[in-house]
Parts: sequence; structure tokens; C-alpha cells
Amino acid sequence: MGLIEEFERLTPWLLERRGLARRYVSTPRGHIHLFDGPGRGAGAPLLFLHGLGSRAADYALLMSRLRHRTRRLIAPDVPGHGSSPMPVGGMSVPTVEAALLSAVDQVLDEPAIVLGNSMGGFAAIRFALARPHRVRALVLMSPGGAPEPDIQAFLKRFELNSRADALWFIDRFLGRPSRLRPLLAAGVQSRMMARGPRALVESVRDVDMLKPHELSGLSMPILMVWGREDGVLTPQQLSFFRQHLPPHAQISTPARTGHVPYLDDMSGLIEMIESFLDRLPATRAARTG
Repeated sequence: MGLIEEFERLTPWLLERRGLARRYVSTPRGHIHLFDGPGRGAGAPLLFLHGLGSRAADYALLMSRLRHRTRRLIAPDVPGHGSSPMPVGGMSVPTVEAALLSAVDQVLDEPAIVLGNSMGGFAAIRFALARPHRVRALVLMSPGGAPEPDIQAFLKRFELNSRADALWFIDRFLGRPSRLRPLLAAGVQSRMMARGPRALVESVRDVDMLKPHELSGLSMPILMVWGREDGVLTPQQLSFFRQHLPPHAQISTPARTGHVPYLDDMSGLIEMIESFLDRLPATRAARTG
């Protein structure tokens, strides 16, 4: 068994060992698989939304590090990713959003801290727009969803048809060199070219992207972390968020950090998130360990 395969086998096991149950929630768009379990603190629930080609279990270490700040952790697999099957009606941004919204509505009945990376950040914003009363705060890590002048040209960078494509992608994905570059490239290529992610990328249209007024209308506390070395998204997309997020949003651009901050600097990311949680008004996130 290879390193990537071993990681993919162990992370769900790690979450289960730490008390997070695996369950399926039925929605009009099909079943959604998710992890759901208690934290070790008294803070608001933490809802984790993963990125394209990723899965809920990839948040295992981040969830473990933040467990003492919350009374509950929830992490669904996006349709066509992880253990969630392809959605009824085919893959599209509206279908994925509808399925996630239905699933979260069934398992979450109080305001949560919603964390999302990449596509998960995009989903977190759309969830906040649809259910603002269910969002205590947003933590966005290199969020997707910003408009592009030529969206189809931009999406081609996610078509990893060859080893060279995958290596190119990894070099823009990570914030610092890694000895595991060849292994990571193989794993990312396999995931990105799987049926679900591929179908979702092919479905994306300009109309699916975020609008300026959607960002500016977000009223909850917001932390956005955008790695300075992120080469997956574009500088223009960062500018879109800088320009249109509301003035109260906290924006951090850490050095030597790429598209997935928890891979490059877990401790630095945890420090930023905990500092943000400590400054939330009214109900403060509790520390118990």
C-alpha cells in the first residue's frame, strides 16, 4: 500500500477513534456522508467544508487541533467526493449547494463556526448567504468562487491529464518545497480526475460565481486566510475578495503558505483561528485544554 493510500485509509479511522460517528443523511439530491461527533470544549459547533477533489476526512488533523474549542464537530463529504455518491440530477454547483444545505439543515440547529478551504470556502459563503442565522462566524481558507474573465480557461488548470500537469499543479498548490512532491502529485491527479470532481469542474458556468453584493452583504465575523504562495487561484481573485468583503472581515496572507494553509503551516493557522475565535463578540469560544 502506498503512502497516499495509507493516509486515505487512516484518516477516517482517526476521526472514528476520536468519537466522530460516520452517518448518511438523505436529501432530495441523494445521500450525503458526514462525520459528526462531540468536541472537548464549550464553544459553538465547527462545520468543516472541504475543497475540490478533497474529502471531509482530510480535515482530521485540523479537527483534532481545534477540538478543545468546540462542543461539536461536523464534516460532510461533498456529493461525488469521499463517501458521498454522485447527486441525483447530475453534478452542478446549484445541485451541490442544495444537497449540502439540505444535509446541514438536518444535523445543525444552532449557529456554527463554518470553515471552508477552496471550493469549501465558496460553499461556506453560499451557506452563510442562505442561512445567516446558522453562521456564528466564517473562516475562509483561499476560498473559491471569485469571477474570472474567462472561467473556462481558468478551470483548465484543474484538468490534470498527465504527470506533468499534476506536478505543475502541486508546485502551485504547496507553499514550500516538499520531498513528497512526486507522491503528492500522483495522489492529487487521481483525486482531481475522479468522476465527481471532473464532472463538477465541467459543469461550472459564469452564473455560478459569487457576486460583489453577496460578499459585501455578509454580516457575521469573517477571517480569510490566503497563502501568499497560492498559485492555484489568481491574484485577481484575491483582489475580488479584498475589494468586496465587508470592512469588518479580517484578511491574513501568511508567507510560505500555499492553497491549503493547514498543509503548509498547521500551527500558524491554528494560532490565527484561535485568536479570531477569542475576539468573537458576545459568545466567546471556550478553552478547556
